[in-house]
Amino acid sequence: MIYLELFLAFLQIGALSFGGGYAAMPLIQAQTIDKYHWISMADFTSLITISEMTPGPIAVNAAQVVDGSKVSDHHAILPTKEAASADLAALPTGERNILSLAAARLLCA
Repeated sequence: MIYLELFLAFLQIGALSFGGGYAAMPLIQAQTIDKYHWISMADFTSLITISEMTPGPIAVNAAQVVDGSKVSDHHAILPTKEAASADLAALPTGERNILSLAAARLLCA
């Protein structure tokens, strides 16, 4: 169900935001903080601050910012119900391979 909510929230943001990444921020805030409570206002403020300081488009930079309770790869934030495990050996092989691929892509970028 979370993936459907995630899809519909960002479909609405993409369809209604004109003017670039900065114009989409109020819509992202309304969806992720006010409606679905996926992140806190403090996390969102940190996300915007770090994204503005990093060279490149704000939407791409914002997708790379993540806190300890979210799982992320180079292009997306995937909300989960559990905190990410630091024990990679405990992960199933498929998940470990995906995580290794995402980490390699992030380091190469």
